[in-house]
Amino acid sequence: MCYCPYFRKNYFEPIYAPVNDLWARDLYRWGQLPGVRMSIYDYFLGVNLRPWEITAKYDFPFERDCGITEVHNEGGNMFATMALWSVLRQFRRADADPRESDRFFIARAFREAAPAMEKFYSCINEFIFENIAQRTYMEMEDYAIIGVVALRTPSKKSGLFRKMSVLDELDGYIREAQAAVKTPLAAKALDAFVNGFEGGDRWCYRAWSDEARRRAAEHKWPEK
Repeated sequence: MCYCPYFRKNYFEPIYAPVNDLWARDLYRWGQLPGVRMSIYDYFLGVNLRPWEITAKYDFPFERDCGITEVHNEGGNMFATMALWSVLRQFRRADADPRESDRFFIARAFREAAPAMEKFYSCINEFIFENIAQRTYMEMEDYAIIGVVALRTPSKKSGLFRKMSVLDELDGYIREAQAAVKTPLAAKALDAFVNGFEGGDRWCYRAWSDEARRRAAEHKWPEK
């Protein structure tokens, strides 16, 4: 049996958290049936920079206890690759630290550009947890919403004489990575990532800025 807990109320909370426990209770019931071999299938969809691996650290012990023996995740572009790898590593090694898994992947994939890409991922994860996770769903249609928030959220590097948004900060890390990368395969990996960020991917993050600036011009957005 392949169990697909879609659409969870909040993907930033464990599956057994009160907000999601409908799915946890159903999974537990399936696990009580004799002779049922179970796998779990989840959607990365277009929201491929969501820090899935953080929640997976808490999900997998519960899911294994319910009888899950295989995990399948949808997704395959460069945005999803790190999260896919880290999530699968979490399932194979219960003691794996998701942040250390991320750092290992970044170091191997981006080589000389790894320090800049670590800063990119750290920035986007911190921004999502602080500004998005507890206030809205993370789904495909929310890219423009995230873009608006990223555009109007001052970067923590912003100062009296240097105004910049979170979106500006992310752009800066991409440029820093492009300037640093030398290894051919790492350059290809970075190009694939930037292609998505700049607009080559249907669910690109650079599309944030176009839509965000359009919305910001047409609407007065309330402060947090």
